Amino acid sequence: MINEIMRKFVKDKNGSILVVGAVVLLLIIAAAAAAVDYSRSYRVKSMLQEATDTAALSAVAATGTEKERTAIGSKMFHAKSGDYCDGDVTFSFSVSQVTATSSCNLDTTFMGIFGIHKLAISAITEVTNSSSSIGAIEVALILDYSNSMNNARITALRAGTQLLVSLLESAGDIRISLVPFSEAIFPEALPSSFINGYSSGSVNCIMARQHPYVVSGAVSAADVSSHWEVPPGGKLGNGRNCSEYSSSHVITRPLSNDLEAIKGYLSDIQTAKGTNIALGLEFAWTTLSPDLIGPFGGAAKYTDKSVTKHVVLFTDGGQSTKGYSKTGGFHVNFARNNSVTLCGAMKKLGIIIHTVAFDVYKMKDRDVMKSCATSPSLFHEGSQVAEIQEIFNEIGNNITGGKGPMYISK
Repeated sequence: MINEIMRKFVKDKNGSILVVGAVVLLLIIAAAAAAVDYSRSYRVKSMLQEATDTAALSAVAATGTEKERTAIGSKMFHAKSGDYCDGDVTFSFSVSQVTATSSCNLDTTFMGIFGIHKLAISAITEVTNSSSSIGAIEVALILDYSNSMNNARITALRAGTQLLVSLLESAGDIRISLVPFSEAIFPEALPSSFINGYSSGSVNCIMARQHPYVVSGAVSAADVSSHWEVPPGGKLGNGRNCSEYSSSHVITRPLSNDLEAIKGYLSDIQTAKGTNIALGLEFAWTTLSPDLIGPFGGAAKYTDKSVTKHVVLFTDGGQSTKGYSKTGGFHVNFARNNSVTLCGAMKKLGIIIHTVAFDVYKMKDRDVMKSCATSPSLFHEGSQVAEIQEIFNEIGNNITGGKGPMYISK
């Protein structure tokens, strides 16, 4: 009897559409509920990460025992995170790093209907404080002196970089190299044995090399293919001469501890045409490399942990000069790619890179500068002239202020 009733129920199609519709509607409501709650969780995740960054930076900058530093970091975390999530943070300490790990359970708004009342969210931040190993500092200043850097901009750049040098001077054992660039660079003291096409008595400005040297930082007096090239006849784009680099004082200087002389050089530099960020990076690495001999030699070995190496790269525009690819192609995008590769190679050697993208409107060029920075906290942007000096002040304080250079490394 019961089996017969069940067979009739299964065969009965009346109301089946209503049942299916109800199920579909239930699924739509569930998906909408999940979308709302997960959207909230992404926003909370961002806020939790920001609070964790603040906590880690506070803990690494604090003095005292690990317990005291943990208390300071935790206080900053809870002040920043607010009451949007019942979160907490823990810390682990090493000689030069602090790692902050946070987590919280976010109450759901709609998913509780389906039995999901909380979403687990977590964040982690690792901050490196290299001051514990600083005995000396080597800094390469790579500065854009293209024609757009005129009038108020060049005045602000002079003030900002001179302030930076003064801040670095307080660190004691400090050496700085200058790599001003536009379309080319002019390393006046570079021995002729490293320059193809060198002409005695002439201004021998140089252009970027070809692969693999353009991204390797390697150079050898015996290997002609590793040398830099003087533009044919000393002529740049639009028939301009290399001599403008001398008359405009756009001269690359090797590492020096004569910081007053460095300030004087910064006061004298004028502008020249073109922007070649990749070339500036390429030669700046050379000034920090222990492998080159002669006037541009003498940098500390990468394995010398008593020395911290920094690059400060400033530009107010995008790459406008072409560069070489691995296959011999020649295009602006290849130069951009070379910049990213150069920065990656330097960072692997422990060189800390600070970048300043001032009024850079092309996303491709902004992305290069952002990628080059050792961490997001060392990437700086600005569009107002007054910000230039503020940015260099921040960089100087980051390298030497407080307990030394601190940056989010993870």
